[in-house]
Amino acid sequence: MKIYYFLLFICIILLTGCSFSSLSEDSSHLTIGNSMEVNTIDSDLILLDNMDTLATDGLYYASWGIGEKEPYETSEGKTIDLYDAQIYLLLGEYANDETAQQNMNSWFTGAKANYEVLNEETITYNDQTYSLITYTFKNKNNPFIQGISVFTVSNNSTICIELTCGKNFKEDLKTVLLDFLNKCSYVKD
Repeated sequence: MKIYYFLLFICIILLTGCSFSSLSEDSSHLTIGNSMEVNTIDSDLILLDNMDTLATDGLYYASWGIGEKEPYETSEGKTIDLYDAQIYLLLGEYANDETAQQNMNSWFTGAKANYEVLNEETITYNDQTYSLITYTFKNKNNPFIQGISVFTVSNNSTICIELTCGKNFKEDLKTVLLDFLNKCSYVKD
């Protein structure tokens, strides 16, 4: 059932290209759940959301905007701020490593089914191994045109980090994502 809620949650985010609320201040350090920290967040990243409302299911979510923002009307008729690029982080904490690995496999398979995958590779960055995909969107109504995502397991946690962008974003997606991964640290047993 958690997988169903996760996929529904990700679909809502990707189809609308939005965040749920706008936070009033940026943070240079953010703890996600009990197992992850994002450190030294610079002013180029604007914290949009930091939600632990799904924590009873072991799910945590944060997002950041990059670049200029402009109003965007979602398919539901709601106007939101849409940035040139956005980073979405979803973390699931589970009872054991095996469940975390099963969920990572499900998340990764679900993502590949929802995107037009251009490249798939395994990378190791800061001693953490990630499954990485680059893609375009099957849903042509999505305001973003391309993205890059990584999936990993750290102890009993599953982590998905996605960077999506519109046509005005000129930076290299992999470079931006690797810079963000450099800011991430995981609590180890």
